[in-house]
Amino acid sequence: MYFISIELTEASGIELVRRLRSQHIDREVIFYSESEAEMRRAFFVKPRAFIRKQHLESDLQETFAVLRNVFQNYSDQISLKDNQRSIIVNPKEVVYLRSEGHYVEIFFKSGEKMLVRNTMSALLKQLQPIGFIRIHLRYLVNREYIYRYEKRKAVLNNSTSLPVSKPYQNQMLLYMKQV
Repeated sequence: MYFISIELTEASGIELVRRLRSQHIDREVIFYSESEAEMRRAFFVKPRAFIRKQHLESDLQETFAVLRNVFQNYSDQISLKDNQRSIIVNPKEVVYLRSEGHYVEIFFKSGEKMLVRNTMSALLKQLQPIGFIRIHLRYLVNREYIYRYEKRKAVLNNSTSLPVSKPYQNQMLLYMKQV
């Protein structure tokens, strides 16, 4: 998160945020300024909030209320790397992931899909501690969505059937015994 003055000495805070965004650095930005006109120009870089120096106390209270909500929502989310950028997702909404060469396709509960450039092993390190298991060289599954296991297939709550390869069968059987 960045607190940035719109009136910087060498360049404007707005230009600084434009450069950060062009480099795929997508963080929360809060501008503060004395100039109402400059604050209107800042809308184009989509800051989370504005703090006007002449309304400092009330704007700070409002900004902290907004940030409290933002961070409560972020606590249920994780950041997945996609080459140069980060993508924020709620892992509870992810049903499974399937690798496709240098890409991983993410399948969401809503039926939406997202393709990210990453490796399955890197995503496994991030997702395994929060309830995902590897069932195949190409598949990671959110354990919350596994309905049953039958003949080397994991059947999910949405009736999707995914292969379970031999090296991952014991892990799958162990999980099913725990359920």
